[in-house]
Amino acid sequence: MKQIKLIILVIYIFVTSCQSQEIEITKQPTDLPVKISISKSYNDSTIVNIMLPQKLLVKNGSNKTRLVQTRLSLSGANIYGEKGSRLYAFKDSLVFPPYKQIFSENEKQVFSLYASYQTYLTDKEKNQLLKGSKLVQLKHKKEVYDVNPLIDVNKIISKKIPDSLKGFIRFSLYDMPLDSSSYKNIPIEF
Repeated sequence: MKQIKLIILVIYIFVTSCQSQEIEITKQPTDLPVKISISKSYNDSTIVNIMLPQKLLVKNGSNKTRLVQTRLSLSGANIYGEKGSRLYAFKDSLVFPPYKQIFSENEKQVFSLYASYQTYLTDKEKNQLLKGSKLVQLKHKKEVYDVNPLIDVNKIISKKIPDSLKGFIRFSLYDMPLDSSSYKNIPIEF
């Protein structure tokens, strides 16, 4: 009987010691401005990408983990973006989101990301958003502006991007020692 208890104890210790602490992703407050990119202009409207800032703190657990991919998912599942909806990272300018990156044990890292939604704006809405805005980048021959922080962007955004299309930032992760994949969905809020 003692041997059985001892064997069960050893198995329990072995199993619990092999489990990794999962990677933890939390939202952080950000002071980055909303960005707008002009895609195509028509007589009375314009196709734009409205880019909303998201700042995330990633804390790795006890195992070496590889970030396979970071995407904007409108449903939280493996379904990615409507036409024009994308995710960008921000490092002095808009770049592709992080991928193929390895986190060491107990590593912490902050990601500044932009969730981009393509929509139509009337000329009046476009002019309202661009009033006092600053041109900061040319990306794929498209002008990218920092929207003036004094403008109430949420009023326009809430009309153009319903709650059902806000979506998630989806992290695809691979735990190297355990040879297992996992996903983290972080809801986008604005």
